[in-house]
Amino acid sequence: MNRISRLGRPGAVVAVAAAAVALAAGPASAADGPSIGKSISVGNSPYQVGALPALHRVVVAEAGDHTVGVIDTRTGQVVTHFPLPGKTPLAIATNKKTNTVYVGTQQDTVEVLDGNTGRRKATYQVGEHAHSIGVDEAHGRIAVANVESGTVTILGDDGGWAVGVNVGKAPTSPAFSADGNKLYVTNAESNTVSVIATGPNDYWPSVGKTIGTHFWPLQAAVNPKTGKLYFTNFTQGTVQVIDTATDNLVGSIAVGTEPIGIAVNADTNTVYVANSKSNSLSVIDGATDRVRATVPTRGQFPLGVAVTDAKTAFVSNRVSNNVNVLGDPGPAVGSAA
Repeated sequence: MNRISRLGRPGAVVAVAAAAVALAAGPASAADGPSIGKSISVGNSPYQVGALPALHRVVVAEAGDHTVGVIDTRTGQVVTHFPLPGKTPLAIATNKKTNTVYVGTQQDTVEVLDGNTGRRKATYQVGEHAHSIGVDEAHGRIAVANVESGTVTILGDDGGWAVGVNVGKAPTSPAFSADGNKLYVTNAESNTVSVIATGPNDYWPSVGKTIGTHFWPLQAAVNPKTGKLYFTNFTQGTVQVIDTATDNLVGSIAVGTEPIGIAVNADTNTVYVANSKSNSLSVIDGATDRVRATVPTRGQFPLGVAVTDAKTAFVSNRVSNNVNVLGDPGPAVGSAA
């Protein structure tokens, strides 16, 4: 069994140390820095999470229950579960403009759901093991990393067209540039990032550049305001940074042990990293690309991260079957100096 299978398939054995659950704490203040304020019980084996700010919702891929859990961000309560009979949800992504939820399943499909009602709008067959989904909101399309197929599938979210692109070995996370003209794909077993031109005249997309990385790049996220791409390196315990204007590596940041999930808060120029073995979140100041805080999670094997507003992020803990709410007042004034 390869390492991707261990991370991405439900029912795998994950060795983690037992951790005591801390007492609940109040929201973070500017003096306190980022902290976990609430822990929410969800369905079995929560994988990735996504945000729908306009609906005040966070959606959770509940692999063990074949459902998508829905959390009301105003109350911190699970309000419903969208059923996916016969499907095992692993990846999840959202289009915040249309309130659409995309769910990648172990059955090699992407399920397209209405984020308000849970109605299934479409089902798309993709490559083998849909590990993660990237969304290009401006152009109404998504990209799906197919780990076992060594491909990424780019398709219009109306299902009108689709194209497959060969990338490196074990592609794990696609992320579009802010303008949608490029797609970046982390390849875990190749230790590379593939850069694909996806502009309006790129009718037959292909890899134009391959960037070498640290060991086992997994999840990626773009800050649309700074043009930086951040991605986790699972084995190395780092986050690396690519300038999407030049497609050059411009930084490397030491984080916790075995980082997986990553999310960007563009409003505060902050990056959140889920360290699966450390049971912690690394909080990175994007102005300096340095870790400004490390926050213990209230659960084991943190995996997915989603930002809901300028001061809040949600993180799923796969082994503990819960989602933590992180309050973060943001970087201190003058931190970029």
